Amino acid sequence: MTWQNDAKFYEFWVRGDEAGHFSIPAVRAGRYTLHAIADNVLGEFAEADVTVEAGKTVELGKVVWKPVRFGQQVWEIGKPDRTADEFKNGDIYNSWGLYNKYAEEFPNDVTFVIGKSDPKTDWNLMEVPHRVGTTGYQGRETTWTVVFEMDHVPTGGATLRLAFAGTEARSLSVGVNGKEAGQVTGLMNTSVIHRDADRSYWQERDVKFPGTMLQKGTNRITLTVPAGSTTAGVEYDYLRLEVEG
Repeated sequence: MTWQNDAKFYEFWVRGDEAGHFSIPAVRAGRYTLHAIADNVLGEFAEADVTVEAGKTVELGKVVWKPVRFGQQVWEIGKPDRTADEFKNGDIYNSWGLYNKYAEEFPNDVTFVIGKSDPKTDWNLMEVPHRVGTTGYQGRETTWTVVFEMDHVPTGGATLRLAFAGTEARSLSVGVNGKEAGQVTGLMNTSVIHRDADRSYWQERDVKFPGTMLQKGTNRITLTVPAGSTTAGVEYDYLRLEVEG
């Protein structure tokens, strides 16, 4: 449960100005957690135990948000804005049945080469099971591949940061250079794909693995959704690889 799908407690919203100033009016007395999000910043800020008393103004002073980093950035795909609209078909996301067009437009699935491929044309709005045949709504497992170069082998850990604009698959498998690196499980079914949307409840999952799984030269990270309904996939908001050492 997150503030995005909480239906039990009060929530009050406001958009800050360009300098980051904000004021939230007419908040009921109580104890709250302050959350903040921003375009082009991965993650979110949270400050717990903000107490509001009836008839009084709460002055928070300077609120400092230091976004989390697990190491040096190697590459990124997309932009962290909680939507998938910057990817292929993102500009027509409300068209019916894009999940069935995937197999036609990407017969060999997605291979994205860092520094060469274009997210607008080479990374699809949704990764879904690859439909088998020309009719029906069942598909085989789908694997997307990210190809990139490294000039050294990291001495510390590596973290693949996956931000999802919406999910219907329950799990995602991550591989590094032909070896399993981790499983993302317990993903929420947010109905984003079968409703032909480009966003829903946002989630971030971090997959950590030893940096020694990477190699000097060409590397491949794979992302696999299991076989199933052609709507049982994921929509990415943003991906970033970070390494230590």
